[in-house]
Amino acid sequence: NGEIVGQLTFDVLDDYSKTTWIILTTVNENCRNRGIYSMLHKYLYRTMLKIGSRKVASHVHIDNKEIQASQRKLGYKQVYIRTEKEI
Repeated sequence: NGEIVGQLTFDVLDDYSKTTWIILTTVNENCRNRGIYSMLHKYLYRTMLKIGSRKVASHVHIDNKEIQASQRKLGYKQVYIRTEKEI
């Protein structure tokens, strides 16, 4: 029906591996738990291969357990932990 059910916005960095940086991924609340998040990422991987990018990265909030679990299923691993302090 032409309805947009999700989006994945990314940029490609000019580094040694042409890292693809995920800026935003979202799936319509009414369409979640249907594999759309995984489909978006699989499409991203095909796009990455076409442009020569071999690494993908993103930031995920520590409280966003749902996305962390989804990313683990897709093979992502935690690389950094950011700390901060308000003064």
